[in-house]
Amino acid sequence: MDFECFIRSKLRWETGPWGQCSATCEKGFQQREVSCVFQLQNGTYVNTRDIYCMGPKPATRQPCEGQDCLSIWEASEWSQCSTNCGRGTKKRRISCTNTRGKCDSATRPREEEECEDYTGCYEWKTGDWSKCSSTCGKGLQSRVVQCMHKVTGRHGNECSFLSKPVAYRQCHQEACNEKMNANTITSPRLGW
Repeated sequence: MDFECFIRSKLRWETGPWGQCSATCEKGFQQREVSCVFQLQNGTYVNTRDIYCMGPKPATRQPCEGQDCLSIWEASEWSQCSTNCGRGTKKRRISCTNTRGKCDSATRPREEEECEDYTGCYEWKTGDWSKCSSTCGKGLQSRVVQCMHKVTGRHGNECSFLSKPVAYRQCHQEACNEKMNANTITSPRLGW
């Protein structure tokens, strides 16, 4: 290796960290120090003239954008409506994602909003059980089961048939006396 190549291998560009953006909001620029350095035998570097370093000099200035004016609001998903029968409210969490925590309160999205949900307005209503259809032995009892609006009491078809209460059940009376006619079964009375 000749002396000139040896010297060139000890020369290099050294760059410092980028400084703060010149603008606190919108477009600006930031700077850094770039210098040509020579490595001594003991491993330390000393500054030398730029003309000695090979290749183009790295940039000392670059464009940037100030972060203080960027309002970046982040919103979670809306919660369910506070009621399932009528008007209510739904809520969500809002947070400022600006790295410095500075967001414009005038542009903050709403955390609460009115909502309407009518999916739970109807429910199954049941009447009282009737008397047993038989005065002795096995019989049946019945009751009225209707889908009704919780508030207005109107009949509807919006109730889930999977949760519909039973309308009939068996009932047991004392054993029938032989003298009593076992065929005297009355029809169930629908009571409310």
